[in-house]
Amino acid sequence: MKKLKSSFIRAAIVICITFEFVIPVNATSKSSDVSSQISDINEQKQSTQSNLNGAKSQMNTLESAKTKLETYLDDLNTQLTQLSDKLDELGNQITTKEEEITVTQQELETAKANEADQYADMKKRIKFMYENGNEEYLQLFLESANLSDALNKAEYVSKIYDYDRQMLDEYKKTKDEIAEKETLLVEEQTELYSLQTDVETQQQKVADIVASTASKISAYSGEIDAAEKKAKAYEAKLAEQNNTLANLKIIQAEQKAAAKKAADKKAAEEKAAIEKAAAAKAAADENTGTETVSSSTGTTSSSSTTSTSTTSSSESTTTTSTSSTSSSTGDVAMMAAIIQCEAGGESTEGKLAVGTVVMNRVRSGSYPNTVVGVIYQGGQFTPVASGRFALVLSQGASSSCISAAQQVLNGYSSGSWLQFRTANSMLSGTVIGNHVFF
Repeated sequence: MKKLKSSFIRAAIVICITFEFVIPVNATSKSSDVSSQISDINEQKQSTQSNLNGAKSQMNTLESAKTKLETYLDDLNTQLTQLSDKLDELGNQITTKEEEITVTQQELETAKANEADQYADMKKRIKFMYENGNEEYLQLFLESANLSDALNKAEYVSKIYDYDRQMLDEYKKTKDEIAEKETLLVEEQTELYSLQTDVETQQQKVADIVASTASKISAYSGEIDAAEKKAKAYEAKLAEQNNTLANLKIIQAEQKAAAKKAADKKAAEEKAAIEKAAAAKAAADENTGTETVSSSTGTTSSSSTTSTSTTSSSESTTTTSTSSTSSSTGDVAMMAAIIQCEAGGESTEGKLAVGTVVMNRVRSGSYPNTVVGVIYQGGQFTPVASGRFALVLSQGASSSCISAAQQVLNGYSSGSWLQFRTANSMLSGTVIGNHVFF
């Protein structure tokens, strides 16, 4: 009976010790799983941060390139304004030169007439003196009071001839000088026309560059927006990962606290179990002797080994589970920009009317003969002077304004107007929307 009781006590001790070894295994497995998740989140954070840095770097590069293009566009617009002013100046010079040529031609005609009249008068006098020379001279001598008087009269006739000859030479000289002046003025006028053509060509080239630069700026703006969206997405993802990481760290801290509490509890229970086993051993020794106690101790060691093996198997199982896109581009862009500035809020008819005014001016002899020349002509379009035109040009006009620009450049015309103003009762003309065209 005592032997049976002793065996039961030993078995109870082994079961208690085995149970105590199994308890912390799940806690260790959970702690390992959270640590693995934290490690994964940290790696994901590094990847997200790297992507975010890349997106920001791309944004900075694009912004820098866009800023340079905007500065370049400002310079181009300044050049266009200067070229337009130069064309106005050349136009004034050509007009002045034409007036000078007209006056010179009139002077030349007068000089030619004077020369012809003088020559005709001279011929008449020479002919008269030649045909009636002897009689005239004889009459002079007969009517003379003396020889001295006769010689004086003869000298008078000679002086008349010399005067006629001198005047004829002077008229011819004046005519030649005026003719030479006319030739020089015509040459200067030709040079001015040539210079005007060169400036208009240069102006058109700059306008094309302006349109191309504005298009690039618009493209950069789109890329910057896309990069900014990426950056915001990465920032949101990073914030989410930080939040997940914070939650995992809280769980990890709770698990560590629970593990420590379990370890403390286990230590206390082990201590109590040991004390209990010691007491039981002492009681057994008293009843069955040293041999039985040794046998019981061997059984305990065996049980401990079994428990350790079970723990290792559990850890192994937990790890496996965890591992489980007609006219030049410049003309279209500039036409669309001026239409948006002047009629962006108007109907399609209103937009086409503004474009028609521009094209009518191009075809008129009273204005520059290019789209860019008309738009940049001094004192004509307020948005050009205020800078709003350049801003719209850099950002790109709306699709409706681009469509209207293409239509008028392809030949569409609303009317023969050359001017338009904000509609009011003081102006008469064709009213379209908020404008009156005349």
